[in-house]
Amino acid sequence: MNTKTLKNKMTRGKILTQTANPILAAILSLVIPGLGQLYGGEGVKKAIIFLVIFIVLGALTAAVSPYVGTVSFIFAVYAAYDAYKNVKG
Repeated sequence: MNTKTLKNKMTRGKILTQTANPILAAILSLVIPGLGQLYGGEGVKKAIIFLVIFIVLGALTAAVSPYVGTVSFIFAVYAAYDAYKNVKG
């Protein structure tokens, strides 16, 4: 399994490496868009952008048309793919 290094820490001369699982990143992003990006170490800014876009699409779904819900679903799948791809490397 390929993993992306999230963070290296020096502890008493040893480097401890934490790794991220790309499948978990995709699942987290499907549950809450942006969470997989945050888990994958892509930064808060990208995670917030994904979350805000998802919330706006959700509001449009409720107010305008169920077809926007399809766009929201496609966006959620894209967010999951993006999280997976970035963690996998």
